[in-house]
Amino acid sequence: MEILHPLRVLKTAEKMRQLSWLTVQFIIGEILTQNQICMPFYSFQGQQCQKFNIGLNDRSKISDDQFTASSFLSPETAPFHARIGDTEGEGWCAQERRNNEYLQVDLRRDYVVCGVIVQGGIHGNVDSFDLEFSTDGSFFSPYSKTLVRVNQLEEEAEFHPLGPYPVGRYVRLYPRKIRNFPCARLDLYGFPGPKVTCTPQYIIAEFKKAHYPGLEAEGMHLKNTSCLADDENATHILFNIPLRNCGTERILLNDSYIQYSNEIIRRITGVGISYKMDMFFPINCKYDRRETVGDIRIELPATTTEAPTSYATTLKPLQRKISFIGWLVTLWISVSGLLTLWY
Repeated sequence: MEILHPLRVLKTAEKMRQLSWLTVQFIIGEILTQNQICMPFYSFQGQQCQKFNIGLNDRSKISDDQFTASSFLSPETAPFHARIGDTEGEGWCAQERRNNEYLQVDLRRDYVVCGVIVQGGIHGNVDSFDLEFSTDGSFFSPYSKTLVRVNQLEEEAEFHPLGPYPVGRYVRLYPRKIRNFPCARLDLYGFPGPKVTCTPQYIIAEFKKAHYPGLEAEGMHLKNTSCLADDENATHILFNIPLRNCGTERILLNDSYIQYSNEIIRRITGVGISYKMDMFFPINCKYDRRETVGDIRIELPATTTEAPTSYATTLKPLQRKISFIGWLVTLWISVSGLLTLWY
């Protein structure tokens, strides 16, 4: 029997341990990736999203006064020159190279925004940027990550799909990494949210078909997939969303108000899995806690809080189990390798 030097045995075992751990990491990564596909938010595919241009380039849809900014360099770089394809100006440019300069568009109603195109201006370029969204013009929610332009040439217009879908009437673009001045041209893609009416018994969500090319009630449902549209005709689709069924969630906002939330989803089914990749509409209604809602008076302790289910918490036990299994597999492979080399 060949006698192996102890150092050689240790080096060989270490290589096997590294190899086995890489294998386990790959398996874990595949499992987690598959679980993430089933998370509650999923982004548009770019080609689908680009069917829903909001119309920033069309002055009959978005007027010049709907563009505003923290500042601008000259009349030729006024905010409304941020339209992609505008030939009268030089794109929007901020007056200063400060980090808090922004370009804002008021869409005049809430939109579910699925994608954005950004292009540079004549006097400068934006290599990375942040987006913020607001439904009231006062409180802005930042998008989940900073977006980076892959092609950093000024004349190149680059599409960025978004997901989870941000919702807002007001959209702000904040240049982050810039060259020369913070300058940008902008276009937005998405679809208007439904008309929402809050009643004591239902949340009524009404879709005007003219806003959504090819939209049909088939395939649309609430969080509970058995809850479908209540009515459809040639021009509209109507949902009557119950306050205590169909996946509607109740959240105490403060001592005075309570919010009921659900989602309307148009789902496309892929091979072996289902995923939200077409349309996603968050539906919310806020009520005074002292009023009667759904024929039941709301009287809840001020300390009570009901929050939506955290999908991240359901994934943590799986991650712990997978990590433990991975450790056992690594140990078994390493010990087996040592025994094989020794004997």
